[in-house]
Amino acid sequence: MSSKSTARVEGPRTGDALLTLGEVSELVRVPAATLRYWRHIGEGPHSFKVGRCVRYWRAEVIEWLEAQSRGCSSRSSST
Repeated sequence: MSSKSTARVEGPRTGDALLTLGEVSELVRVPAATLRYWRHIGEGPHSFKVGRCVRYWRAEVIEWLEAQSRGCSSRSSST
């Protein structure tokens, strides 16, 4: 007897929205290329793939922005 395994890493995100790279770019006010680079080096807001598309949870992007404003960045701010 076969059964499909549907593994969920986290519970449902009621009220949260999935954002595209372009939407996060507008929200964070950085170029999409910067978000792609941050993803490549493991920086920036948490992202994941849905099929071939990169997506972000809106709440996680907001949390990341708040952490940046508090200075909780793993990157040194040399600006």
